[in-house]
Amino acid sequence: MTADDVMERLGLIPHPREGGERALLGTTMAPDFSYEDYEEGDVAVVAAYPEVEDLARALLPPDVAA
Repeated sequence: MTADDVMERLGLIPHPREGGERALLGTTMAPDFSYEDYEEGDVAVVAAYPEVEDLARALLPPDVAA
């Protein structure tokens, strides 16, 4: 599964306009992001959800997804 497959499966790829090459995207976080509150996830948890494991692994960085 490629990143494009994941994006399409999540419904994040709209039908592009002819000649369209760029998009303006943004995000808002509330409450604000704070590194002291950041907790890294455990990749082993992915296996606990077999119905979405392929999708979850496709979203992980290549060095972690294995």
